[in-house]
Amino acid sequence: MEKNQNILVRVLIALVLTLSFTACNKKETAKVRLHVPEYKNYDCTVEQIRVSGKKHIDTLTFSAAGKLRYKLDAKKVSFYNFSVVDGKTIYLLVHPGENIKVTSSDSGIVISGSDDSQKLNLLYTTLNKTRAQLSAIQEQYNLSVDAALRDSLEKEYEAAKEAHHRFSIQFVLENMTSLASLAALYQEIRPNEFVFAKARDLQFYKLVSDSLLKYYPRHRHVLALSRNYKSMMKSYQVNKLMNTVEVVEDEIPDLELPDLNGRKRRLQALQGKYVFLNFWHENDQTSNRLFMEYKKVHNNFAANDFEVYNVYLGKSLEAWKSTVRFEEIEDWINVADTAFPGSTTQMAYNIQVLPTNYLIDLRNKEIVARDLLPRELNQNLAKLLAK
Repeated sequence: MEKNQNILVRVLIALVLTLSFTACNKKETAKVRLHVPEYKNYDCTVEQIRVSGKKHIDTLTFSAAGKLRYKLDAKKVSFYNFSVVDGKTIYLLVHPGENIKVTSSDSGIVISGSDDSQKLNLLYTTLNKTRAQLSAIQEQYNLSVDAALRDSLEKEYEAAKEAHHRFSIQFVLENMTSLASLAALYQEIRPNEFVFAKARDLQFYKLVSDSLLKYYPRHRHVLALSRNYKSMMKSYQVNKLMNTVEVVEDEIPDLELPDLNGRKRRLQALQGKYVFLNFWHENDQTSNRLFMEYKKVHNNFAANDFEVYNVYLGKSLEAWKSTVRFEEIEDWINVADTAFPGSTTQMAYNIQVLPTNYLIDLRNKEIVARDLLPRELNQNLAKLLAK
C-alpha cells in the first residue's frame, strides 16, 4: 500500500511539473497565423526590432494558398516585422501568449488577436500613404519648370507633412500606455527626416517616456527613449541660447572640418560675412533637389560678402565628393563630418533632421533665420544687403 502511495505521489508531482512547464511555455510564446492569398509562395523574412537594429529571426515561405503559421519566442513585448520579397511588410507588436491572426481584405491587412499590432499597422499604413503622396508631389515638382506651379507644390508638400504630423500627435495622445506610441515618435518621412522634429514636439517625447516608464520600467526600447529625450533636451537648450535676442560670439558654435582637399576650414574664419550654414546627407533627396536653387542664390550674392558653408553629415566620403562634383558646387566651402550621428556638430546645432540650415550674420554675431528654402534665403539676403 505504501509503495503504491509513493508511486502515486511521484506521478502527481510529474504531472504538476509538466502542467507548470506547459503553462509557462505558453505564456512565453505567441502564435501568428497569416492568410494573405496575394502572398502565395512568397518568401517571408521574420525580424525582431531591437534598440541596436533589426535581428533576423527566420525565413519562411507562404503556402500555395497564401497561408503561413509561426510561433514566436515572446518572453516580453516585442516589435516584429514579417517582410515579403515585394517590399511589403506586416508590422506586429507582440505580447506573450497572444494568438494573432493576419488576413487581407479589399482595404488592406486586417489583424485580430493583438490590439497593439492593430495600432501599429494603422500607424505604418498611414505613414506609407503619406510617403507615397509626398513622393508624387516631389516628382511633379522635379518635372515642372513653372515657378507658380512649383510654389504651389511646395505648399502642398508642406501641408501633407503637417497633416501626418497632426495625425501622429493624435495617435500618441490616444495610445500613451502602448509601445505603439514609441514607434510613432520614431517615424521617418524619409531617411533622417523625422515626423516629430519640431522643438515643441519635445513635449511628446517626455509624455511618452514618462508614461511608458511606469508600465515598462525595464524595457530596452523605453529606456532608450528616456536617454534620447535627455539628449534632445540638451540640444534644445543649446538651440534656445542660439536664438536669444542678444547673441554673443560664443553662442554661435564654431566648426572646424576638413574640406575636399583635407584642409581644415573654420566657420568663424568667415568673420564679417553672411553665411548660409547647410547640413545635408547624400540619401536626402530634398538636399539634392535644392542644391541647384541654392547655387543660384549664391551666384546672386557671392560678391556681397556671402558664403555657403556646406556640411556633409554621413559616412561615405566618396558619395560626398561625387555629389559636390555632380552638383557643381565646388566654389562653396564644402566640409564633412563623418562622426554623425552623435557628433559635436549635431549637438551644437540641434540637428534632428536633414536637411537643416541656418543663415548666420557673422558681422553682428547672430543667427538670422533657420531652415530656409531657396526663395526665402534669397529674400532674406536681399533685405539684409539692402540696408
